[in-house]
Amino acid sequence: MYVCEKLKSKEGDNRSGYTMIRTLATFILIIGLGISAYQDWKSREVKDWIWITLLVTGLLINVFVLWDSRDRFQVLTTITLSIIIVISLGFILWYLFLWGGGDLLVFIAASLVAATLPISYLSPNSYEVLPFGISALTNAYLVTIILPGYLLIKNIYRRFIIGESLFHGIKASIAQKLFVSLIGSPVNPKRLQSDHISFYTILEEKNNGIWKFKFHEGIKNNEEAMEAHKLKILKDLENDSKPFIWISYTLPFLIPLMIGFIITATIGTILFRLWILFQALG
Repeated sequence: MYVCEKLKSKEGDNRSGYTMIRTLATFILIIGLGISAYQDWKSREVKDWIWITLLVTGLLINVFVLWDSRDRFQVLTTITLSIIIVISLGFILWYLFLWGGGDLLVFIAASLVAATLPISYLSPNSYEVLPFGISALTNAYLVTIILPGYLLIKNIYRRFIIGESLFHGIKASIAQKLFVSLIGSPVNPKRLQSDHISFYTILEEKNNGIWKFKFHEGIKNNEEAMEAHKLKILKDLENDSKPFIWISYTLPFLIPLMIGFIITATIGTILFRLWILFQALG
């Protein structure tokens, strides 16, 4: 769905104007996403000037590309459809509580900057129908799949190789233990009580003197209620000899989103590449 071929001259992709604007757009995109991911990691809050800068930059870049293009109707149609799809999907995910407002604004602004960039600089002649932003979002969600596998391997290593009693004092089924091993990590309660860990969700609670796993709905829950729940658990831990408390780290989505944009810019859509590979092997 991108329009790179339409932006080339008869001599090929050697037009200094297009090459300059493409390089500038990519540079601004990576820098903006890098800053937003860092801020989200440190404070879980992204400053408004970041997405506003990306948004204004995207508007200016697309105006230039449209003005410099030989087929302005094709370019305008591509940009318009790309942004409509990006905004629609972005708001659907926001409505379903799959990410926050800051993630949504950064995603829309970054997708606008990348609206006319080629998917995969390494294979610029490859054909993909997804808009750049949707490809990046798809790649970002695939990247997040790696995390449960990493947590599972890490927890298996700690339980069976090192021999730590990760589930000591917890009443849980095998299915619950397997699930929590995919989404969380056991930590020393003192680390939570000393504020050594800042952003997390506690996966246990104590009822009638028995510790059980409790999985909450995350971002859908009221922040004040979640904080009150944390304080209650920490108070219960003060007079308890539990060696571990299971938590889930709240990894900011802007980090995998940034990685998703970089993957799209370099190799394209992962699923599309896998499909091509399977076709070749078949």
